[in-house]
Amino acid sequence: MKKYILSIAVTLTGSCGPNGGSDLAKSDKAQPIRNGFLVDMALTPAPDGKCPEGGVTQIYYYDLNGNGELDAGEDAGLAPGVDCYSGFLQATNPCETGGSQCEAPLKSNQESLRDCRNVTKEQNLMAAETLAANGKENVPLENACSQLVELSRNVSDTDVYLHLGKTAGFDDYSFLPVMINIRDLYIDGEGTVQREIRNLNSVKNLPNRILGELKLWNIDFKQTSFLDFMPQKGAKFLTIEGSHFINISQLATWSYNTKTPIADVIKSTIVTTTGPIH
Repeated sequence: MKKYILSIAVTLTGSCGPNGGSDLAKSDKAQPIRNGFLVDMALTPAPDGKCPEGGVTQIYYYDLNGNGELDAGEDAGLAPGVDCYSGFLQATNPCETGGSQCEAPLKSNQESLRDCRNVTKEQNLMAAETLAANGKENVPLENACSQLVELSRNVSDTDVYLHLGKTAGFDDYSFLPVMINIRDLYIDGEGTVQREIRNLNSVKNLPNRILGELKLWNIDFKQTSFLDFMPQKGAKFLTIEGSHFINISQLATWSYNTKTPIADVIKSTIVTTTGPIH
């Protein structure tokens, strides 16, 4: 089974072994990889009481053959380490540096849709944009919700990427719980015209697991808790790119509880930890 990994230099800024030194990085096993080791991104929360501010347990290994995957024997002799959360590097926040723009999700003011009987015009508009992105164009707006329900019931590779739509200047996620199946769900906070993200916590109430990728692009999570909107049923894997978040412990808890591996964190705020400690 493929393991999703990320270079440890991206997420961790400290490294202290059981004796206060960088024991793992200096061991004989590190020689084939001169600059260090890799970490399995299928995080689990740190044990209760281990970290005052919360933390994560990481699985370290040496990618001896350089294929970017954890192969048999590459984790031999390496015990998991606990990384206690200590903060984040503000200078690496992509939402405030380098001219990047991120959108901060708004608190919900629209009840999540459970069926199409009380669908609003805005919800039908989002359903129509999702249909168009899946090859079903020119569906009458008043029938968009019911048509989307049928599509997601019969086609397991239905994708949701509202940012592709050109009609609305916003992305409203309150219609999503009517969908029976979702393959990939892409949530994007940036574009040529910045779009407002509405009712993101409706994603939490999806009836089934996301069958493919959940991707978060250009989102500022400084005031939004991961646990407020991440799907309770989880996804096949998660990737985050160009986003600002400050609480990796919440993300680890969600990943662990939903059995969703974190595939990659790209060009996002660097979270600092104390680890690894044992």
